[in-house]
Amino acid sequence: MIPLICLFQWVQNTAITESTRSNLAISESELLQINPDNVGGRKFGLHPSMSEVQSLFNNKKMSFVSNIGTLIQNVTAEQVKNDSVPLPLGLFSHSDQQQEWMTGKPNVRDIRGWGGKIADSLNSLNPQNSISMNISLSGTNIFQNGENTVEFSIGTDEDNVGIDGYGEESWDGFDDQLTKGIDRMLARNYSDPFQKTYVDVIKTSRDAIRIFKNAMSQTSDLSTEFSDNDVSQALRIIAKMIKANNILGFKRQIFFVEYSGWDHHDELLSRQNIMLRNVSTGFGEFNMAIEGLGYRIMSHYSACLSLAEP
Repeated sequence: MIPLICLFQWVQNTAITESTRSNLAISESELLQINPDNVGGRKFGLHPSMSEVQSLFNNKKMSFVSNIGTLIQNVTAEQVKNDSVPLPLGLFSHSDQQQEWMTGKPNVRDIRGWGGKIADSLNSLNPQNSISMNISLSGTNIFQNGENTVEFSIGTDEDNVGIDGYGEESWDGFDDQLTKGIDRMLARNYSDPFQKTYVDVIKTSRDAIRIFKNAMSQTSDLSTEFSDNDVSQALRIIAKMIKANNILGFKRQIFFVEYSGWDHHDELLSRQNIMLRNVSTGFGEFNMAIEGLGYRIMSHYSACLSLAEP
């Protein structure tokens, strides 16, 4: 099985240099040195909280694709001011730039992301189609939406998935009555196209949840300990789903995790330190878990990528 994991850093992550805002800058001596072999001897460094990422990079388990964004072509500041060249729609809009990252289309507003388009093309490789090839830990998103693909959305609590109370027992019998009521609704035939579409979505989701819960309950916990932060816990669930693949039977999967809150208008240094630490810790723990399962990040076995608004 070959999984692709996308960690989307929601809203622009601000970088500070000593030449622009020296009171907020991190000195060069504090940076964690990395040793790329294709930059002509230039020096590069990482935020001091990202020691796991430093180790992954220097051990050739991680790479950086820099200086890319949503621009249609190279432009100068003067050309942007004069609006004399083609520019991305909503160039100074957070929401537009995030959407264009997810769709790969800077000149149109689309609702289909490139993760969804990949799934449209490759989903036939999966023998088990009761669960979507696209798994989201962050709800509905454009990145995973395709022509024929929608995401299967879960959370970081594998036991708390689906309609609350459905298929469960409660002391007052409420959950039992709830389950029976939903089952009766789903068993009816609907002529109205809106009602039929809604019921079909609920049926598909219910059946997928049953398969998901069954697979996860039969899969032992990971030997790797994951930290108690949003990134690590999301990657823990993904790693366990990869481990459960002997039951689920996927050949390809795309996972999506959103990590929001990067638009730091105050307390930048302290907040960035915490959030970058969470990212680095999560990647380090995920790599350890994946290697324990016989996979390798950034190889033909698996790939984990992080996208951030330019």
